[in-house]
Amino acid sequence: MNQIPSPPPGRILPPRRILWTMPYVPWPTTNGGKVKGYALLRQMAARGHAITLLCLTKEMPDEAARAHLESFLDELIVLPRRPRASPGRLLRAALSLGRPTVATINGCDPNYSRMFDTLLQRDFDIVQIEHSYAFEPFDAPLRRRGVPFLLNEHNVESQVVHEQYRRLPSWLRPLARLDAARARIWERQVLRRAACVIACSETDRDAFAAVGAHAVLLPHGIDLAPFATVRRDASARRVVFLGNYEYAPNVDAVHWLCEAIMPELWRTEPQARLAVYGHAMPQEWRRRWADARLEFHGYAASVAEVHAASSVFVAPLRSGGGSKLKVLEAMASAMPIVATREALTGLALRDSVDVLCGETADELADGLARCLHQPAMATRLGENARAVALAEHDWQAVGSALERIHATCLCPPTETATR
Repeated sequence: MNQIPSPPPGRILPPRRILWTMPYVPWPTTNGGKVKGYALLRQMAARGHAITLLCLTKEMPDEAARAHLESFLDELIVLPRRPRASPGRLLRAALSLGRPTVATINGCDPNYSRMFDTLLQRDFDIVQIEHSYAFEPFDAPLRRRGVPFLLNEHNVESQVVHEQYRRLPSWLRPLARLDAARARIWERQVLRRAACVIACSETDRDAFAAVGAHAVLLPHGIDLAPFATVRRDASARRVVFLGNYEYAPNVDAVHWLCEAIMPELWRTEPQARLAVYGHAMPQEWRRRWADARLEFHGYAASVAEVHAASSVFVAPLRSGGGSKLKVLEAMASAMPIVATREALTGLALRDSVDVLCGETADELADGLARCLHQPAMATRLGENARAVALAEHDWQAVGSALERIHATCLCPPTETATR
């Protein structure tokens, strides 16, 4: 669990009242979206801003999680999410012409919409919404009251939808293509509605701007402290990948690893092992890929301990956008990283200096073999990557950048403070 450092003295904005929405409870931090949301909340609260957090969740937080969040928030409101696959929601998704399935199953909740509308009556200074796919309950209240808002996009969501549908059976693909088209239209409409869209990589920012959004860049951050003492095990010959497997690009990465990349690596490194960790891991993977050199471990309570037991980190992502927390964590641990360029979006890493890049199974397997064969070179890559994490992705700097975005997009310039 990430403990976010307190921000430095001074702030860019006077204390503001912020209404912040998330389609999950951000603590405990079980995936990259929660880590980012939690860290930004902590940073803004520590700068004196009074935050009301409105969440919709399938699992209500326990007393300890609620108490932790309430210790720094002004107010925490959590509503239970109705079953995503309820007959009513599936019917609405099928009949909707202008809204994709992902927006229907994460929205269409009258109680959530009414609570948001009630909160808008309090005259907040700033409204920030996480994820365009969760926007539906807020659409009518925001239109009715004419309230500007910021949208924090963690990915290009239409690309994620496309990846989720890519593995569907052929008889479902015509419906999938229709829903993917609806996802692109929905995304474009929501992006254009926002006063400002926050992107976590240059690639995503440019994609949002291309559809007419006012898009700005806010890099992902990392708390370096938990990883400061990690020393990888170069002798283990163990390749590691971590991910949240509710996220389709991570599922695709594991398929590619097990079916193409590792078999190619085993041609020259037959003793190499692959360890796969992460939330919501499909149980059938252990049966599908029964090779003893493939390890499927599920959720990892300590990513630092996983890194310390491994030799090299691999990130063979082929889609998704965003900035990858898993890669930032590997950078913080000074792990040598072998990755596609897609896995490195939002990160200022140089090929052959901070990381080894590859776009095919052969190229990625070759990079992994080089790291296993050349420990000094692998150590140098890891140290260089950690220096980039320290220089570019400290949460304190990211918190200050978010304040500047709030000041520029939603607050009168004469009211902003200087450092």
